[in-house]
Amino acid sequence: MKSVFKLFFGYMDLEKWLNKQGEKCLLLTNVSDSKYTFTKCEAPVRYFIDHTDDSPYTDANGEYIHGKMAEGYELVCINGRNLFFAAPTEKPDYSQRYKNMLSHIRLVLLSVFSLFVISMSVMIYEMKQIAILEHAVFEGITPRTVAYLLILPAALSLGATVIYFMEMLSLSKTRKEVVKIEQLSKATEQDQTEGDSAGV
Repeated sequence: MKSVFKLFFGYMDLEKWLNKQGEKCLLLTNVSDSKYTFTKCEAPVRYFIDHTDDSPYTDANGEYIHGKMAEGYELVCINGRNLFFAAPTEKPDYSQRYKNMLSHIRLVLLSVFSLFVISMSVMIYEMKQIAILEHAVFEGITPRTVAYLLILPAALSLGATVIYFMEMLSLSKTRKEVVKIEQLSKATEQDQTEGDSAGV
């Protein structure tokens, strides 16, 4: 049993978060205010949240619920007029998701670092020109002012680079968790296979 206290500003965010829990084989059993209670299940599940205009226990809403159950959903929880459905889903490919995220972040990291190098190069060039064009003015802006203005994009680029570097470190941690999940899954499948063989 696992209980989580969490606030959401919309049901789309809530549904997205619930589906992440479902990928970890956590089945929702109860919702009370901002407290979400889960129990461990054998397979991943996906969630669907719906709302009724009146009491969920009317005959019309009862027929709707039975219709969703016929589609393969299970009504796991009712909170006010909110209906929480769950359905089995295939195991997500964590390794492929990790590879896609890592490729995307590497591309962004390279772009941001390139912008940083270009901004610094232009700034240094402009600083060199100050000695020659100290009194030059173009619409009220001196070369020194231009050089100072270039510090901002350079600083932003450097900051973004640091952020994406931290994200890559976070992904490395995620990768370790993925490997652990895959190992546990393989061990579970092997135990099931051995159990079936022993039964035969």
